[in-house]
Amino acid sequence: MHCKRLFKDKFLALPACFLFSAVIGCGSAATPKSSVASPTSVAEDTEGENERVPLSAEEEKGIVGLVQAIHSESPPEEEEIIRAAERITGAPGITVILCADALMPILENDIDAPLLAVQLVASAAQLIETPEIANTSKSRPGNVSTQPRRRFHDTCGMKPRQILKGTTYLLTRRTTQRMYLLRPSKVVNACIRYCLAIAQKRSGLVVHSVIFMSNHYHIIVTDYEGLVPVFTEELNKQLARSLNRFHGRWENFFSAGDQTSQVALTTETDVLAKTVYALANPTQAMLVSHGGDWPGVRIFRKGGYRAIKPKFFFRSEDEGGKLPDKAELILTPPPIGEQEQLCDGVVMRAASAREKQIRDLAFSEKKTFMGAAAVKAQSIYGSPRMPAPKRGINPRLACRDKWRRIEALSRLKSFAKEYQEKRKAFIAGDTSVIFPAGTYQIARQFGARCEQL
Repeated sequence: MHCKRLFKDKFLALPACFLFSAVIGCGSAATPKSSVASPTSVAEDTEGENERVPLSAEEEKGIVGLVQAIHSESPPEEEEIIRAAERITGAPGITVILCADALMPILENDIDAPLLAVQLVASAAQLIETPEIANTSKSRPGNVSTQPRRRFHDTCGMKPRQILKGTTYLLTRRTTQRMYLLRPSKVVNACIRYCLAIAQKRSGLVVHSVIFMSNHYHIIVTDYEGLVPVFTEELNKQLARSLNRFHGRWENFFSAGDQTSQVALTTETDVLAKTVYALANPTQAMLVSHGGDWPGVRIFRKGGYRAIKPKFFFRSEDEGGKLPDKAELILTPPPIGEQEQLCDGVVMRAASAREKQIRDLAFSEKKTFMGAAAVKAQSIYGSPRMPAPKRGINPRLACRDKWRRIEALSRLKSFAKEYQEKRKAFIAGDTSVIFPAGTYQIARQFGARCEQL
């Protein structure tokens, strides 16, 4: 049975670097595994079984290569991945892909890829981890958990996010290790504006305010099309690639363990409060005494902001580049309950008042601000001296109104519960299930149906 081909001690000694070409090659030679059993038959057949039959070398290479290909910078077409997955494992391609998403962190943490392949096959067949794997802790690397796993569709992935049209968000993302990779300079600022303009053009999001600190950013946007993931993906991708090139780096640019923070702002008061919080960030961090002195990108006034394609990374249109040589970032007044022509003044006065409070407190405690020149002189490999808070609350929404906050949290909880139930059914093969409104990835990637508001 399929569950017998799970593990052998020498399996851990295999290398992890296989390309997708190997996947396609071995996939055509590999025989589909008709022995993949249903969860019921597996449970019956594994009882009392201790025999270990290893995967073939071609299967090992194919499965590891498939996981790496899915998460590479230039992944193959979805249909090609699904066909390869089905040829290699005999399991439904959609199941393998979702499982690969769940197990990729193992590969990123430098755990031996063959172990990943074992877990991938077991999960693709929807197996509960068997004693054959659980009892091999002596032959495992020291950083591999021996804690028994439940079925992969109960544990993989992060909490689902509800993407509803018309929602205003505070978006935040920090750099890896909080390093000053976004340190302000003429070139970096121009690159940030261009990447923002391209992300806005491709997603259609309405941008209200932007602040880029040396190691993180805050952006207030309203998503009328339900495409905020497109905006964050495009922005983060272009920034990481271009600024890594500028700094001569190769490793990950943004924090690898976190998604982009996406806080839904429930009321007009919340939108104004978070806008002020973002704009006053340079002063709050004791970098400059007035927000207007910040040498980085800090914009909130209505209008169009011209952006030129940086030459150090992007090819010009004359050289065959696909992105435009010029773009425009358009800022729109935030929904704060004021007339559009008055919004800029309201935001500026509120931010100035908050900055004055911070200055008064700093002067009373005899603290000084670093200054714009010192900020620009910092090393990109530096980071704040104060340790970052860990294992804190990761909010999904901001609402100062108690009862509206309780109501909104209740809706999010109901969405997450219903989503997980429908996802289990969908992975099991019931593609007729209808996911709750706001479902994003599984609907766009696999064509799942969703409720409409």
